[in-house]
Amino acid sequence: MAAAVAPRDAAGRPTRDIVRSVGGDTLDAHDPRWSLERRVVKWVLHQVTGKCEVQRILDGEAWHSVRMSRALSKSLQLSKQLKNVHETIYVEVNAGFSIDSVTTNVIDLKMIESEAARLRHLRMCLVDLRKANTFLTELERSRHVKFDASEPSHADLLERLWKGLLPGEKAPVKTDWKRVGFQGADPSSDFRGMGLLGLEALAHFVERNQDAARLIMNLYEELGFAITGINLAGFTLRMFETRQLDHIFFAAPESLHKPKPNSSAKETANLLEGYDDGSDAAAADDVRKDLHDRAVAIFAEQFGHYVREFFSRQWRTSDRNIMHFGIHLATFEARVRSRLFRN
Repeated sequence: MAAAVAPRDAAGRPTRDIVRSVGGDTLDAHDPRWSLERRVVKWVLHQVTGKCEVQRILDGEAWHSVRMSRALSKSLQLSKQLKNVHETIYVEVNAGFSIDSVTTNVIDLKMIESEAARLRHLRMCLVDLRKANTFLTELERSRHVKFDASEPSHADLLERLWKGLLPGEKAPVKTDWKRVGFQGADPSSDFRGMGLLGLEALAHFVERNQDAARLIMNLYEELGFAITGINLAGFTLRMFETRQLDHIFFAAPESLHKPKPNSSAKETANLLEGYDDGSDAAAADDVRKDLHDRAVAIFAEQFGHYVREFFSRQWRTSDRNIMHFGIHLATFEARVRSRLFRN
């Protein structure tokens, strides 16, 4: 099986390209912006309430919630009137966009009255969206880190993967790596498409789900657990890139690393954003590590759900022909994407 399968849709287009276009202006047929029903419902509600969709979302609950952020995110993605806001948040995936600037743009373009509770809700939703962008940026950064067996932290991850799948076994020699599903004697060649993120997801999943991981590896050895996992890690990242999983980021706990009580407002903001202005380099490093660990943990948790679903609902009921793996992965991806866009 190839190290990096590129699933394609019925028209022969790589599905990764299609999913990436979600940030732009070329969503596929699952895109609800093309739904006549949605447009009609929006028009009727506007006539009845006298409020635009954004205002209805912000006024819909007494307190801000993940549900509110999720609804606003969907509205911003589909709004033609707020195209510049859409580009700032979703196309550029800007982890440092100005909440004040975006708030002003939304209020002005939608001609919404600047009521205190409404503004507070809008700003809190934008904080959630910036958090999602920060996590996505960190995941992309990890994906572009090349696996290096001479790097102790990389070697440690690989060792943890081995021990999780084959506990009690002696340290592997080159030819042993095929036993856990790598394609050849050098595992590093299989990580080309997903970089370090693929290994981090695999190690995280195996350590927390050892019985399930070993069962999958033994039941479906025709695929190769490791290389299939790397492909599914790529699939998982594509699903996050649709922005239909942002609510997982919204619900993520705040950083465990807090600014010092006497920190200035600028130092506090820089620390929580993960930036280092030289005021406290050690604290900034802690925040960066915390951000990375949380981003990988969130990603790996969703990756684990998709691993189980792919093997139990897609591969188990298929012809289990490894030559058809790309087709089955594309079918699985289409089903999951359809489900995401319906929610």
